[in-house]
Amino acid sequence: MSFLDIFKTLFAKSRSMQANITIGVVMLLVVTASIIISYNYINHKNSVLGLSGSLISQINKTVIHRTTTYLMPVIELVEISSEHISSGVMDVKNWNQLELYFMSSLKQYPQIAMFNYSDVEGNFLMVKRLKDGTLGIKHILNENYKKNEYWQYHDKELNQTYKTGPKLSSYNPLVRPWYTGAVNKKGLFLSDVYTFFTDKKLGITASIPAIDKKGRFQGVIAVDIHLNTLSVFLEQQQFKKASFTYILDQKNTIVAAPETDLKTISSQLSIIKPILDENNGVVGNNFNIKLNGEETIILVTQFPAQFKKAWKIVFMVPSEVLLHEINESNMYTIVISVLILILAIIATKYLTQRITRPIIELTKEAERIKNFNIGKSIHIDSQTDEIQQMAETFSSMETSLKSFQKYVPKSLVKEMVKSGIQAKLGGKKETLSFMFTDVAGFTALSEGMSPEDLTLHLSEYLEEVTSIIKKNKGTIDKYIGDAIMSFWGAPKRQKNHAFLACKAALESKDKIEEMNKAWEKENKMPFPTRIGINTGACIVGNIGSKERLNYTVLGDNVNLASRLEGINKLYGTTIIISEFTYEKVYEKVIVRPLDLVAVKGKSKGIYIYELLALKEGFIETSADKYNIRFEEGVLNYLQKKWSKSLDIFKELNSNNPQDKALNMYIVRCENLIKHPPTDWNGQVNLEVK
Repeated sequence: MSFLDIFKTLFAKSRSMQANITIGVVMLLVVTASIIISYNYINHKNSVLGLSGSLISQINKTVIHRTTTYLMPVIELVEISSEHISSGVMDVKNWNQLELYFMSSLKQYPQIAMFNYSDVEGNFLMVKRLKDGTLGIKHILNENYKKNEYWQYHDKELNQTYKTGPKLSSYNPLVRPWYTGAVNKKGLFLSDVYTFFTDKKLGITASIPAIDKKGRFQGVIAVDIHLNTLSVFLEQQQFKKASFTYILDQKNTIVAAPETDLKTISSQLSIIKPILDENNGVVGNNFNIKLNGEETIILVTQFPAQFKKAWKIVFMVPSEVLLHEINESNMYTIVISVLILILAIIATKYLTQRITRPIIELTKEAERIKNFNIGKSIHIDSQTDEIQQMAETFSSMETSLKSFQKYVPKSLVKEMVKSGIQAKLGGKKETLSFMFTDVAGFTALSEGMSPEDLTLHLSEYLEEVTSIIKKNKGTIDKYIGDAIMSFWGAPKRQKNHAFLACKAALESKDKIEEMNKAWEKENKMPFPTRIGINTGACIVGNIGSKERLNYTVLGDNVNLASRLEGINKLYGTTIIISEFTYEKVYEKVIVRPLDLVAVKGKSKGIYIYELLALKEGFIETSADKYNIRFEEGVLNYLQKKWSKSLDIFKELNSNNPQDKALNMYIVRCENLIKHPPTDWNGQVNLEVK
């Protein structure tokens, strides 16, 4: 198609697809090339500031984001810790609880150097990260008019290795800036940047008063945060060899800077500090100064107000560095644009002739994929690169969707496609059934296995359990290491969701026992598994952010299922279901009543049951007579007939000494007979998760 043909066709009432594509491609390339060339010609002198501002702003945004995501979670942790204390979730007088909380926080947040607490009398608790990654815990206690210092040391798994003390201590936390700052501010206090005494690294301290549930001031909690990681990150963000990026505080003191450039930056800072002081608080302004004989661009960007500190980012780069690259880029742009335009005009006619045929096939393919009919792809062959690439993209997209099905319930996606509703944040209240499975002692079991063998072994286990859950119409919520969280009743409603969950649990138990026997013969580690099931109201829906959603369930009833899985270890059982699940399935399952318990974090007790079998096809054995007798003992126990209950349990114990639940009841009954309580309702408050 010649230029004359193009212009004639341009004004025609209707055009062929070939003509439309040819005209569109040529016009697009002409307009694009003209804009690029004109822009480079007219704005050549101003391009340095425009481009540098954009690039530097992006780098600064990255630095602000990294700094914020590095510091804010720890600052929020301090605030959340204060809320835990004020709500009564955490008791500052329970130092064992504080130690575990502080240690787990250091393990979760590598940027934390120390987690401290001091009460109003100067008693001090500190959990410190040591150089080898282990933890040290220091207690300073007022004892007999003396300050005694004690140390405990814990390995990376938080197990205590050894301890020292007491020895006299002169440290007084009540006069330290982190303590007085939080007291004076009566809220969150962030220190200025300073050098930590022990490791000589820069850091800041976030502290906050500890106010108990009754509104009484108990002391101050504080977290020391390392800043050296930010310096390493800044070194990685270097735009050009001659450019520098560093962070300053409100006093224009260096917070973080690349260590390799620290001396140079310090000397430059003495020159530009008057400019920074004069323009303090100005956001995103460019400054041009002569620095060592070179015209240098400086961009100062203030951290956002919600960051809680008046920090700023300073970016410096010589103008010549940017100008040289822009000139070179402009030349290449002109050459490439001309070549593309010439080649496009020559090739468009040939290419457009080969486009229309496969486009129809691709449209059909797109419609099939839109309806989530994965696995019936057709082969599309085209000699046009773009169309062939599009066909390959469709194939890759289909492959990706096949993988996507493994992450997201297929039924959920089909329902969304069918309804035409876009996935968005939100949930609704539904009554569902939840199941948690977990391998007992997985960490210890896996220690002797290589990562490759462990991955294959665990994948085989997860594949079988997942298959059973899906076969019983369950939805996999997530894999948590060796644990599986699943639920029934959504996205499709299921009237018998509690029964399906129980059926899946029993089938999983049988399959796991079968696999464990086979693995033991192959000298592989068995995976003994605990399962917890609960039924109740929850919030189900898309949870997360606008960019990433997770179809999941939330609520106390979900957490209860997780707790039930964990307390199997107390009773030596495999599957525990709650009374709420049992109410839905009692006509279809065989259970053994276990206890009346209040799980950790709850005051009201619930009845729990060991799930044994489905009634359908069940054949009674001596074990079932044993369970009936056990239930009789539990009933007498709850009716305060402890002597009668003890006789039953001891009778059963003679033939079943390994029954952990039975042995537990024997101990309980003996204690209750010796020391009968005045106020007793049979409820046991569990402190384990």
